[in-house]
Amino acid sequence: AYDPELVADWGAPRTADRYLQAMADGERYFVAVDGYGQILGFAAHRVASGEHRVATYVRGSASRRGVGTALFTAAEALAHAAGADQICVDASLVAVAFYPIEEATRAIAGDLVEVLDLTPLGVSPHEVEITPATADRMADVDLVLYLGGGFQPTVEDLVAALPAEVARVDLLASLELLPVDDQLAGTEGEVDGEVLPGGMDPHVWLDPVRFSQMTETIGAALGALDPDDAATFAAGAAGYAARLDTLHGRIADSLADCASRTVVTSHRAFGYFAARYGLEQLPIAGLSPSEEPDPRSLEAVAQAARDRGVRTIFYESAVPRAFADTVAREIGAAVDALEPIETLTQEQIDLGLGYLTLMDQNRAALVRGLPCFGG
Repeated sequence: AYDPELVADWGAPRTADRYLQAMADGERYFVAVDGYGQILGFAAHRVASGEHRVATYVRGSASRRGVGTALFTAAEALAHAAGADQICVDASLVAVAFYPIEEATRAIAGDLVEVLDLTPLGVSPHEVEITPATADRMADVDLVLYLGGGFQPTVEDLVAALPAEVARVDLLASLELLPVDDQLAGTEGEVDGEVLPGGMDPHVWLDPVRFSQMTETIGAALGALDPDDAATFAAGAAGYAARLDTLHGRIADSLADCASRTVVTSHRAFGYFAARYGLEQLPIAGLSPSEEPDPRSLEAVAQAARDRGVRTIFYESAVPRAFADTVAREIGAAVDALEPIETLTQEQIDLGLGYLTLMDQNRAALVRGLPCFGG
């Protein structure tokens, strides 16, 4: 039975409030709960102006566990059982290419849109394959937010096949791109899918300033999709951009005074970050997380690290740590982690981590490892 206090206790936004009230009027619905009895989301069906309408709301990280898809299927079943031939979905469906775009979109739009991440939890965006279930959902998509230039060929193929009326925004198009760093002399490596046409670097989201610009573009795209809520989207974009600006200021202050300004990483993902904060990126692997450097390349990196007084070798989750350990042993350095924030693991989701928190963890790791004296 509908409990009016549920709205306040749950903190459900206004779309949820509307449907919860509809439940009080006798409409049928599903509520998903976890093993502890906590509400994860709901699906509801109602009839308004002769139309069968369905909606789902999924709370926070539950959307990354397949809860949203299951609830939407349940709501469709309710509508069809009530005799619906056609179903109207209340919220626009926005497909996003991978995790950072998802976080920004959810922060801007809240419950006003449904977000579909095309890169599953724990999967590298460079290795994503579109599942049949995802392809089916794309039939209802209203807007796609992605990075072009071959960053995710599978996603770009999917976007190209969509009907012309589906809005799509390449978030790289409005940004100033940087070339990938020159390969360190003495190293070898095959250029792979992490370099854009013209030798440009795709890892723009690791620069909070560029990511803030992406946020503005996302807000404008959402406003064009739904002009009635454009002011809400603009306010959401401004709010998230303010948090990114705070993050940028904290990183800049922390990295202003460091014993070393060379960041040795397990692959070339931090070029934009390094350029923003006056650092030098020295990658162990070449241009691909799956590319294993040969012994000659490892020795060249180790010598360059010794020459620069490097004290810490940084690895990331996309690359086996053994590469970083090898160089660290060679020069007597420590090892620490940097997160490229391309996808999240289930453990990170359960811990409530996201772009802002992981970027701050990167800041703290660099302060420890370079080391820096700005806090």
